[in-house]
Amino acid sequence: MMLVESLMMIVASIVPNFLMGIIVGSGLQGIMLLCGGYFRLPNDLPNLVWKYPLYHIAFHKYAFQGMFKNEFEGTTFPNAQLGIGNNSKKLSGERILRDILQGGNGLL
Repeated sequence: MMLVESLMMIVASIVPNFLMGIIVGSGLQGIMLLCGGYFRLPNDLPNLVWKYPLYHIAFHKYAFQGMFKNEFEGTTFPNAQLGIGNNSKKLSGERILRDILQGGNGLL
């Protein structure tokens, strides 16, 4: 929450009036939300502007990584690609974080 308030304080010090500050601030937060890794996986983002630097600056990225790590670490799931009857192969939560969610070093 502090990051959002800090961003809005920076925007408020730059723009001339209240309405313009709300428009610019919500636009910046929307762009960061789009680049944060929830709507598009990190490897699917274009490299030039959206991944470097916006993906790494977006504060939503770190909240999503913490949530995914909390939910998936230490769990196992049945592998639907192998069929329902085969219980010998299961997907670990760490593999989902690393391969499917494209987690890198921040998630593992």
